[in-house]
Amino acid sequence: MTFTIYGSHGTLTIDDHGTIIARNNDPHSDENYDFIERFDVDEYRKYAGKLEDTDILLIGYWCHDGAYEPAEEEHRNLIAQGEQSITLPPAAKQLFEGGA
Repeated sequence: MTFTIYGSHGTLTIDDHGTIIARNNDPHSDENYDFIERFDVDEYRKYAGKLEDTDILLIGYWCHDGAYEPAEEEHRNLIAQGEQSITLPPAAKQLFEGGA
């Protein structure tokens, strides 16, 4: 099974171990997610109860240099309070930008 991690610079498809199996960088963005090695799916499962498609701010990851970037606690708190995700999934972003 695969899952999509989406953010403002594109999407990443991961397996249930957090391994990145596809990178889809946004061609309109000056930045990308090429520096990410793998995602912390174990911690995310503890947070969400299951692995699912999610915003990149809600899941921690390891970089190629070994550094760990934890999930954004402030973003998680906003979600817990009923706020919408700050980063829109690609399909929603396309709707807001006037696409079909």
